[in-house]
Amino acid sequence: MIRAALALACAFLLTFVAASVTEGNLLPDGSFETGLAAGWGVWITDGGFRDLLPVIDSTKAFEGKSSLKVNIPSSAGAVMEVDSPPVSISSAGVYTACVALKALGGPVGISVSLQGSKISQSFAVGDDWKRVSVTGTLQPGQTRLVIASAPWSLGKVTAIWLDAAQLQSGPRATAAYEPANPVEMNLTSRAPGHVFFDRSDAVLQLATAGDIPSGATVHVVVSDLYGASRSFGPISPSVQTVSIPPDQTRPYGMFKATATLLDPIGCGLSAPVECVFARLPKPCGINPADSFFGVMMPLQPDFYPLARAIGIHWVRLHDASQLTDWSVVQPKLGPFKYFDESVDAARAAGFQILGMFDGAPAWTTNKPNAQGGYFAYFYNNPDAPDGPRYWREYVDAMASHYRGKIDCWEVWNEPWNRGNVFFPGTPEQYGALLKIAYATAKAANPKATILGIDTYRPIRTYYKDFTKLALQASGSAYYDVFSYHDYPPDSVVGPQDNIEIKDGNEFRALQARYANGPVKPQWTTEGGVGGGVLSMYGSYNDGSTLMADQGKMVRLLVGLMAAGSKRFFLYTFHNDASFYGRTDIVALEYDRAIRPQLAAYGMLARLVDGAGTPSIDNRAPGVNIFRFPVVAGKQVDVLWSYDGQIHELPFPKSADVLDVQGNPLPPAAAFGVGPIPVYVVHSG
Repeated sequence: MIRAALALACAFLLTFVAASVTEGNLLPDGSFETGLAAGWGVWITDGGFRDLLPVIDSTKAFEGKSSLKVNIPSSAGAVMEVDSPPVSISSAGVYTACVALKALGGPVGISVSLQGSKISQSFAVGDDWKRVSVTGTLQPGQTRLVIASAPWSLGKVTAIWLDAAQLQSGPRATAAYEPANPVEMNLTSRAPGHVFFDRSDAVLQLATAGDIPSGATVHVVVSDLYGASRSFGPISPSVQTVSIPPDQTRPYGMFKATATLLDPIGCGLSAPVECVFARLPKPCGINPADSFFGVMMPLQPDFYPLARAIGIHWVRLHDASQLTDWSVVQPKLGPFKYFDESVDAARAAGFQILGMFDGAPAWTTNKPNAQGGYFAYFYNNPDAPDGPRYWREYVDAMASHYRGKIDCWEVWNEPWNRGNVFFPGTPEQYGALLKIAYATAKAANPKATILGIDTYRPIRTYYKDFTKLALQASGSAYYDVFSYHDYPPDSVVGPQDNIEIKDGNEFRALQARYANGPVKPQWTTEGGVGGGVLSMYGSYNDGSTLMADQGKMVRLLVGLMAAGSKRFFLYTFHNDASFYGRTDIVALEYDRAIRPQLAAYGMLARLVDGAGTPSIDNRAPGVNIFRFPVVAGKQVDVLWSYDGQIHELPFPKSADVLDVQGNPLPPAAAFGVGPIPVYVVHSG
């Protein structure tokens, strides 16, 4: 125990030192001898069928024995970005960052910059190693080293290598690479999403590189969201795997393993490294077409087992995978481009696909999108004289080609968006496009399901007005499903005014009043928890905060189900570097471990997916009880308080009470219900 306590103390000490020291190399594990350790991240944007994970190349190195190799897809629009872990700068001054680069198929322009500053410079990188550096003044705060290619610049480049990255104070780099620590160490997981099932051991991969003295040992501390921790070690640095058995009392949920390498007298030899992982029950068996749970993610093979591990069965082709967007499939007037390999692989992996009839290339408009950039490239209004005809041809091509593979289609993303961000047109013009898309798609594929309106929560007159005018322009005869997006600030409200239920009822009322036809089913085709997606890495969020974050996710999803929504698509899994590292959006960590919200997403999917719409029981004062229909002899209640108080309820007989992570509460006379949901599972 003393040794374990020393290891933990050293971990905190090393973290503090890394955050405050200004001497020497501030970037840990910049030689990439053990892989992407300590928070390094690599992202590549590409629309096609690619496995975009980087590799460690032991055949090429500028320093040491290995380097980081990033394989570049052959498509013209590929973009690469490599980000270092965040570094805390404690005092203002001049700093220098440097990295060694080489490219196969170059020369190519690569920018090297420090995030949050004006320090940035581009370099021509070719077939030989080139050590480049940037220098400038940094203010106190956090920064990252960012190495990136410009869009459309990679040309014939097929691979880029990186090595010997460092950041140090002073006006110039040291003549030779100086490692931040004597030893590089990495702790990671090969399990998709770092998700392990049921009560199995979590098997983590351990790697070290450098001169390790005899008698050095690795110590691992595993913490959970309850504030409990368990220590493992001492472990030999030569061990390649570390097995973490489940806690028998609380086996499920999110966990973080922190490893430190200590010399024989207890001093640190490496930066402390963290690996976040989850343990969940195995996914429930369900026909994917009947599942409630979806996501936006790249149609790329390394994402499929990750999504399935959580219990996700649907994918929406929005900006994480724009394979059916008009601007992607026909950027110039001429033949259409199809991504059969990607679509076929996703279907073979068990996913249902919601395709998009979306956007318009610049050649179809009289007035390019005033937003410019991304929006002008992807999201124009096809208002040129022949625009409607070309729109019809595009919809026919997509619906015909993917018939039987993509049978659900949504017409445009967020046409309501204020400022004409996604649709630089009027609600009436959107309604006209919806009519064309519906008739054309149905002719090409009579089994197609068409989603329309794609509006937003009716919290402001602006959103209501768009919905009303679009419904009047199209009528419900031109969509099979009414779609909308939902990013509520929270769902802890009284029994009669749950946010999601209020919105669902108002959407049905708007359809009944303005659509001149039957009220159609509703899907939530994009959404997430207001306030951001919190990370378990670092020490930014404590366990109680992350547990509350999980509670928000469950309240949102159950509220939507009770509102009558039949599908939900979480935003987002992205492999775009501009998205990763943003805790307000992306639900995956830099190493593609799931964030805590996704563990709650997955647990709810295991308990209620396929059960249908829950009823609401408000007999317990201050408590919402959402009661799902019985499925296969099991009936699930989801409970939370809406007044912020803890309410004691009698412990049910012949039922299990589970916390938000799925762990059983010990039987007692009563159990408490607060803002974080609990489950009551009745069997038999």
